Amino acid sequence: MQVDAELLREVIDTLERVGCQFDFCRGPTLEPVPMITCCACATLACVRARVNES
Repeated sequence: MQVDAELLREVIDTLERVGCQFDFCRGPTLEPVPMITCCACATLACVRARVNES
């Protein structure tokens, strides 16, 4: 499956605008910590990594 880089960049832009889902989130990381890393930041880290792979 070929990665749609333009769509992934749009996803990154959207997730950056949404921001963290709770105050104590430590931000985007590829090693999310339960009850510390919010879902938006965990997804943002994964999408950024995928864009860098392609």
